[in-house]
Order: sequence, then C-alpha cells, then structure tokens
Amino acid sequence: MILKELKHLHFSGIKGVGMTALALYAQDRGCLVTGSDVPDIFVTQEILVKRKIPLSLGFDASQVAEKTQALIYSGAFPDNPQIAKARNLNIPAMSYGQALGDLTQDKRVVATSGVGGKSTTAAMIASILEEAKLHPSFVIGVGNIPVLGVPGKYTAGGKIAVVEADEYAADPQHDATAKFLYLKPELIVVTNIDFDHPDVYANLDETLIAYEKFAERLTDNGLLLVNLDNPNVQKLLTRLSQSLRDRVVSYGFSPQAQWQIGQFRQLEGKTEFEISIKGVRLGMELSLPGKFNAANATASIAAATHLGVSQARSIDALKKFSGTLRRFQRLGSVNGVEVWDDYAHHPNQIRATLTAAKSWFGDKKLIAVFQPHTYSRTKALFADFAKALSLAEQTVITDIYASAREKRDDSISGELLARETKQYNRNTAFVTRKALLSYLKDSTKAGDVVMSLGAGDIYQIMNDFMSQK
Repeated sequence: MILKELKHLHFSGIKGVGMTALALYAQDRGCLVTGSDVPDIFVTQEILVKRKIPLSLGFDASQVAEKTQALIYSGAFPDNPQIAKARNLNIPAMSYGQALGDLTQDKRVVATSGVGGKSTTAAMIASILEEAKLHPSFVIGVGNIPVLGVPGKYTAGGKIAVVEADEYAADPQHDATAKFLYLKPELIVVTNIDFDHPDVYANLDETLIAYEKFAERLTDNGLLLVNLDNPNVQKLLTRLSQSLRDRVVSYGFSPQAQWQIGQFRQLEGKTEFEISIKGVRLGMELSLPGKFNAANATASIAAATHLGVSQARSIDALKKFSGTLRRFQRLGSVNGVEVWDDYAHHPNQIRATLTAAKSWFGDKKLIAVFQPHTYSRTKALFADFAKALSLAEQTVITDIYASAREKRDDSISGELLARETKQYNRNTAFVTRKALLSYLKDSTKAGDVVMSLGAGDIYQIMNDFMSQK
C-alpha cells in the first residue's frame, strides 16, 4: 500500500461525491486531508464543512506544497496543473480509482457496480453491517446517507469495506483503465449493465469487456452476485470462464434467480414483497419505492448473508433504511406542491424512476424536470431519453449539464431533446436553466408532484423552488 503510512493527502477535485467519501475515509485513518476544487456548490459541501477539511478554490499548482505526501485527483479535470506539480516534486499522484484500490487493500472489499442502483445497494449493505455491529468501512458516492450519517468512513476494527465500483475511466485523458479494475474485491454485486459512457466505450461490447475483467479481479474465494433481470448481465455470464460461473449467485424477479423476488406490492409510503431462497420465504418491507429498490434490497440481503449476517437482522436493518441523498429523495413541499429529486441520468434509470413515481404518487400530477448530463450521453441515447421522459404527465427539459471533461457540442441540446420527447408526450417543454425557477412557480399548483432528474446541479433549482414564499 503506497498510501498506508502517509499522513498528508491532498484531494484535487474533492467536491465530487466519490472524492469526498474517500477523503472522509482517509481522514478517519488519521490523515491530514486538504482539498481543492472549483467554486461551484456541490451536494458534498455540507459534509466537507462539517468535517473541517481545508478547501482551496481552483487548481493552482502552488496549493501542492512539499509537505504534501500524496495527491489524489479526480479524472474530471483534464490538464490539472496540480498533478504535474506533484510529479515534479516526486510526490505520488494517484487517480481516485487507484487511491480507492490502494486504501482498501487491508479490507475484505464488497464492491457494488452497475449503471443504476450501485450507490443505494452499497448504502444498504453498509447499513446492514453497521446494524450487525461488524463495524464496516465504506466509500459510497453520494452526498450523504442519513441512516449512517456520512458517505465515507474508515473503521480500524472492522474487516469489511463496502465501496461503490465504477466502470468509468480512471483518468480519461491519460488512463483508460476502468476505475473498478484497481479493486480486488471478495464480493462483487452487478445491479445492471448498460451502455452509459459513450465518451470512453465505443459500444456495449466494450462495456461488457470491462465487466468481464472486473469479475476476473475477484479473490479466490470471491462471490459474483448478479441481477438476472438485466439482459446485459445475462450476456456477461455467457462470457465468463466456468470457474467464475461456478461462483455466481443470482437475484431478481426472474424465475431462474436463486434469490427470487415475488408478491411485489407498492402501497402509499411503503413497498412490500417476498424473497424466496432455497424454499424459504422472507417477507420484506421498505420505505422506498420501485421494483429496482426491491432488487437492491434483495442483493443487499444476499451479500450480507455471504458475510455472515442473519437474514432476520438484515430485514430489520432495511426497515430503518431511508435512502441516500439524490436517490428518490423527498425535499419537502411548498404551497401544496411536493418536491422530489433523483439522480437518474440514463434512460433506463429514468424509466424505472418515473414508473415507480407514478405508482407511488397515485393520482397526483407528476411533473418531471430533466437536466441532461453530458453532450456525449445525450447524443448517443437521444431517442431512448425521449421515450423514457414521456412517461411523466408533464415533462420539462432544461439545458445540458456539461462535464468538465468534455467539449461543447452544438449538434445536441436540451431543446432538441424536448422536441423529440414531444413526439411521445405533447405536454413537454424546453425551459432554460435561467428561466426554470420562474416557470415552475407559474406552472405548478397544490397537489402536484415535481421531480427533478439528472446527475448535474438540477437539485439546486429544486432547493430554490422550495425556498419560495
């Protein structure tokens, strides 16, 4: 472990959800943690202030001093001068993915992966292990996990680290290695596989190759826990060696799943379902909506069972689980309008979230407010986005939130996506981010439900909407 004995780590791009969680983990290990980032407000702002982590604005090379023992950087910012400065001073410079792998080498790693559900599933597993007094460490890329109090934590006495495992490139400009390939997990959860990163993978096949390599990273006694409902997961299984297939455990609504979900009912404020495993039926109740969360919970119980936690204890822990920030999160209500927020940024996530929302909210009018995330994803999945977004009674699409890692592409826009969506749902409008708050004030009434969707900063508009008199 390169970072094990180091006491001063600087996190460049610390406001990112994964970076913040890892910074908290490092701080718990006894490290002095400092950070730098852009001045924009991020969902991690509150926890960074609470933990009193010194934060510099911008990426000026002077922020990396000789006393800095290692630089951990986000791949979201190309040509970061702090990386060059660290290397000039012979200070180790590691991407987030490399650092996560390094800092968890002394733990039994449980890694959750997939386009949707990996954060919630990781948070559920960590919550179960905490309830079972196994003192888990965890690094989960969300703003916060209310039932745990933090998104990242290191516990010296515990043997297990639960981490969110991402297939995106560790450093798109210089290191195309998938972040999760720096991990050495004992247990891998694959919630689903989809074509989600057209800027680093040319097609679905390349994405499947990355997951195949990830499965090969399992320890000798490792377990591969997969959602059999996802067709691309089924494709992955056909590509694995026989020795890996022998270590697969499946879950889902599929009749072929070993942990099979059935008797699903969504009621007001709760979800009920059964899990059948080896002839035993487990009754489940969640305060979260959707079949996708039933699947996440099932994966969590199966993972915890492998780790030695009784199923009864896991079920009790999940009854208390209230979700994470930006995952089907209720922000509150204003003037009789309910306001919710979700991180969904892929068509399949949006489809699942809106389907669950329509059932959860019953007869209330559902207004979806979508902020597309990245030009490349919006362009590659254009028609799929339009079809998924049409599920809401009213759809509002705003400007594309561009990642710092990509260049502007004027051939695609939120306005073009709104036109396409309108073919499937006439009650669709394009509204600029600048005009969005005013639009929501004028077009909503008591009894409506407004749900923001997207991986950018759309939640900030919802918070502003909530603060109106």
